[in-house]
Amino acid sequence: MNNKPGFDVRLFLGLFAISVLVNYYLPSFLRYFWFFGLLATFLFTKNQNNYFWIVLFWLLFSTPGYLFYKTGLNHLPVISIAGLGRNVYYDELFGILVVIKAFWRPVKQTVFYRNQLILIILYSVFLLFLGLLSGNGILTILKSVRYFIPLLMLIVIPRLIPYYSIQSLIKLMFISSFILVGSQLFDIVFGYPIAAFFGETQLMVSGKEVGSDFSAFDVANGAIRTIYGPFTLLFSLVISLVLLKEGGKTFRPWYLYMISLLTTLSIFMSATRGWIIASVLILAGMAIAQNKKFSAYIFSGIIIILLAFSVPRLNTQIVQSFKRVLTLEALATGDLTAEGSLTRITERSPRVMNKFWEQPIWGFGFTDEYYEYADGHVGNQTLLLNGGIVGYIVFLYFILFLLYKYYRAYSARKIKVMLFFILGLLALITIHSTSSMVFGYALNVNAAISLSLFFFFSDYYLKQRNVENHIPSPG
Repeated sequence: MNNKPGFDVRLFLGLFAISVLVNYYLPSFLRYFWFFGLLATFLFTKNQNNYFWIVLFWLLFSTPGYLFYKTGLNHLPVISIAGLGRNVYYDELFGILVVIKAFWRPVKQTVFYRNQLILIILYSVFLLFLGLLSGNGILTILKSVRYFIPLLMLIVIPRLIPYYSIQSLIKLMFISSFILVGSQLFDIVFGYPIAAFFGETQLMVSGKEVGSDFSAFDVANGAIRTIYGPFTLLFSLVISLVLLKEGGKTFRPWYLYMISLLTTLSIFMSATRGWIIASVLILAGMAIAQNKKFSAYIFSGIIIILLAFSVPRLNTQIVQSFKRVLTLEALATGDLTAEGSLTRITERSPRVMNKFWEQPIWGFGFTDEYYEYADGHVGNQTLLLNGGIVGYIVFLYFILFLLYKYYRAYSARKIKVMLFFILGLLALITIHSTSSMVFGYALNVNAAISLSLFFFFSDYYLKQRNVENHIPSPG
């Protein structure tokens, strides 16, 4: 990678823009040539450049503005498996290459949570065997492998990104956040996603097909429920607050304030209550850790909100999102449906738990029954269904271990930025318990990249003083 200042940012934006044009304007054989060329470049690039490609693919898989949407007409390339009627998707190919490269050309560094992750992976292997013993068909076995490979990414991605690349990775993650927030604002202001501008018509919002009139993107009909790359936004919020607390010179304070404010605004405008509660939890840490800076943050936030209110559609979206959050008052007073807007307590959870109690110790593993009853909207219940009580304890041990290490670093070693990783992990637990499944033995590639980077960031900041004294300069 060229060491000129800003070169990686320009290349990042350039490759993303070219990928959009190639995907929507060139014939399919040229599309395949371009996107498989990106995979090959990642596979053979030097380790010092891995951060660049991982963040670029992370952005592509986040489908900003429904670009590269997996079930759309203009999705990323797939490989069809002859005779099975099934496809290997582009993000899955990337996951396979990540695992291959991590064993082929690893970076010699070890994260502090390695043994705990190995335990999770070993239990996942047990769940795979449980599926085999139940007599699964070949399609179910392939589906299980599809979810197992992303789990491996949690432990192998830190073997691909040298510690000295972390700050460069963060820089590109912030750039991605601007693209993701901008895509959401485009939805709200123009009433249709960016992909529609390029001719995409096969879209879904909240599990429902979008009609030709794009009424799902009309704020007059209620809050627009789109958000792109929510993990990227949440972790950008966490890291921006870490950097503000750290007081380094890599990023200017006003830039970090802008990142934290825009990502928070984006999460709020999604009207997704679990994610909103999670972001508020993280901001509470800023109020605790940075009293003086928090007042500047509030002042800047008020200015941005006032600017948003000056745009009629944004004004309506914010009001609609606020109304949706207020439905939690009904939940607090005993209305388990939160004024009819919440079914996970009254319908989704009982369906999963009734099945779980048929086999509570080990769960159903990766079996046809698991896939029939799994529900990503109820994370804890689906984790129990998949791994049983034993599998739940294994994951709980991993989470408690992380919280313990973060707290010890914060209290005993006085690494104050670890407070934000404590809150970030609690935010993930909140999302997992209230909105959508985060922790599990079955992950998709985007979630795996996201979680692996969050844990790796925490490893970097927990050991920062040591790694800065033992790493070569990039170049």
